[in-house]
Amino acid sequence: MPWVWINGQLIDKRQAQLPISDHGLLFGDGVRIGWRCVQGHVVLLQAHLDDFYAAAAEQYLSIPYTPQQLQEALQQTLQVNQRLQGFGYLIATRGSGGFGPDPRKLQSCIVIWVEDYWPFPPELLTHGLHTVSVRLPYHEPRLLGHPYLVRAKWTALQRGCLEAVLINREGGVLGTTEGSLFLRQGCQWLFPAQQWADPHARLIQSWLRQNGVVLHIEPVPLAQLYLAEEIMAVGASAGVVPLIRLDGHDIGSGRAGDVTTQARKFWENATGSDYNAARLDH
Repeated sequence: MPWVWINGQLIDKRQAQLPISDHGLLFGDGVRIGWRCVQGHVVLLQAHLDDFYAAAAEQYLSIPYTPQQLQEALQQTLQVNQRLQGFGYLIATRGSGGFGPDPRKLQSCIVIWVEDYWPFPPELLTHGLHTVSVRLPYHEPRLLGHPYLVRAKWTALQRGCLEAVLINREGGVLGTTEGSLFLRQGCQWLFPAQQWADPHARLIQSWLRQNGVVLHIEPVPLAQLYLAEEIMAVGASAGVVPLIRLDGHDIGSGRAGDVTTQARKFWENATGSDYNAARLDH
């Protein structure tokens, strides 16, 4: 029986409820951080908590728990669900209020939820993903209220793909539905500046630099992706994933690149994750 943690209480997921007047439902008013657990512990926990509090502060959203309390709540949620491997969300909504958007005098609602989530079949982590580009008005993965993200995933599925590359209205790369993008042209690696990097992507940024790669962080247009020789998506949900085809165009040789393969091995060693083995066990 799956349990979720809501404001200090563990509740059967089938009975968990939020008021219809919660601003997270009415306005998508809140923040959300995705994380992966391995061997019963949250990978890169401190970095995820830092991101959570930073995102909340940007939205003037008060978190009524200390980082230590949330760390204990996360561990409690993993233990009660007997969850050794999985993917979870740490969510804060503005809380229940009036009919309008006035945020005063509301008490934040904190939710911790963890389950199995494997966005891609394990064999595609070796062979690579076919993707399509989808235009969005914006993309900030730490916020609630992302109907555009669901639409992007739906568009990809309708076109026979499991992932979408997100593009803003000006044609700039925003990442993917499951993470952020890195691309290689010749010896140069680029990280599109319009996207946000979760702790897993920041781990790969650091690894590239430690291996002597000069990583450029700058705006990248969609047209530049078609010219890339290697593209990888990186995020908490699936780690490092090669992208080998975009909008019908092969990326480089149409196979997973050498650096992407090495990056995935590094990520598995650094985080203790084994997506292939864990996914095949379920």
